[in-house]
Amino acid sequence: MKFYFAPFHGISLRLFRNVFFNHFGGFDAVMAPFVAAVPASHLKPSYFSDTYPLSDTLPLIPQIMGNNAQDIADTAAYLYDLGFEKVNLNLGCPMPKITRKRRACGLMPFADEIEQIVDRVCETSPVKFSLKMRLGMFSAEESIAILNRVNNYPLDEVIIHARLGIQQYEGEADRQAFRTCYQVCRLPLCYNGDVFTKEDFCSVTWQFPNLRAVMLGRGMLQNPFLLEEIKENMISAEEKNKRFAVFYQDLISAYQQYFPCQTIIVNRLKELWKYFYHFAPLSDAGLQQLLRQQGDAFLSATCQLAEKSFI
Repeated sequence: MKFYFAPFHGISLRLFRNVFFNHFGGFDAVMAPFVAAVPASHLKPSYFSDTYPLSDTLPLIPQIMGNNAQDIADTAAYLYDLGFEKVNLNLGCPMPKITRKRRACGLMPFADEIEQIVDRVCETSPVKFSLKMRLGMFSAEESIAILNRVNNYPLDEVIIHARLGIQQYEGEADRQAFRTCYQVCRLPLCYNGDVFTKEDFCSVTWQFPNLRAVMLGRGMLQNPFLLEEIKENMISAEEKNKRFAVFYQDLISAYQQYFPCQTIIVNRLKELWKYFYHFAPLSDAGLQQLLRQQGDAFLSATCQLAEKSFI
């Protein structure tokens, strides 16, 4: 069983990734947030500033987004030439501003276009190409149509988040619908969706014993020790408090060295505390009060919370 860390657009950039994985390990690979596929004439190393040069703590899988087969093939081939063995196509992002352009999850109703993309990439580059998708944009039948089209291609794997795009991140992951994908898919398959505890992981792998991998996303931000707990590492509350506090101080220091002003730092940390508050002694109302603070007041309050977490 392999473990992947999910991409978080605007959050899991290189600076965060490397600090986070210096403190919380155990993953086999991490997927970078997407970049848009562009024509060959627009490709240059600086376009991939978050992923290149290869300096991540963990093996990194770049993720690209688009709906033009040639642009996607060109971008995937360019990433391979930069030294990336694997590249992933984002078919899962559910944000309306993206899906209405028929990109990411918005492309899922068009299985023929997805097959054209896969065919072009497999024909033009030796890169190990994978798909990260949902059950569908509007219906779980969309993922089945896609799997039936791509099953015979040499894809590295398929990662399925067990929700529809129209759900965004609401409701529960639909494991029953995922089971149909599990039965249809002849490619290596990775499960993603609502793995927040060790019990969630055990339930998923008991239901789907032939999975190649499980991707952990929000569960890791809501509990950075989740993978260690899955792997049977016993960690006391005291040790969790100490380790998280050191991580948080390291993250602030890294941000202070990189970003030009405190406002950017505070805004990035606020996005993280929308997840971190789940293990801190904070109610929903307490979170809203925290997010209203600015500057040094916010940094001081969150440093105190970091030392009190996991009690």
